[in-house]
Amino acid sequence: MTYSVQVDENLIALTWFGLPSLAGVKELERAFERVAISQRRKIAFATLIHAGATPEKASVEVRDAVATLLRRFAHRLCATVIIYEAPGFKAMTTRTIIATINLLSRIRFPSEVHSKLDRGVAWIVQQLGADAPDDVQRRLLAMLSAAAPESVGADSRP
Repeated sequence: MTYSVQVDENLIALTWFGLPSLAGVKELERAFERVAISQRRKIAFATLIHAGATPEKASVEVRDAVATLLRRFAHRLCATVIIYEAPGFKAMTTRTIIATINLLSRIRFPSEVHSKLDRGVAWIVQQLGADAPDDVQRRLLAMLSAAAPESVGADSRP
């Protein structure tokens, strides 16, 4: 598997380790459905793309499925952040393309792309405001940092 989806209260974290897949998007959709039912607070959604991942090779089907999912839950989203820490021109170009797609999609919630995990998490925590659970920054950092390709799957604590 090339992804990890984790849930903690109103926090959803997706980590891509390789090629983004429809299986990952389907698991992400199930996570959103659980959180939307179990939580009244706005949802924060953070995506971490590992340096070895290949987001630029994601199929049109996968990109469309993610866009559809975000539109479906837009009314529940506080903000989204994508964090791609890989160095170099390819990573910079990928971050720019993601940011441009977000801008052109006219999403109804704040969304940013960051090159550093701590900065991306700090930004989304700020967006959560009163909807932030206790110790939110530590929890999000743990969700995004702890996942490893060997332990892929869903950990749900809605």
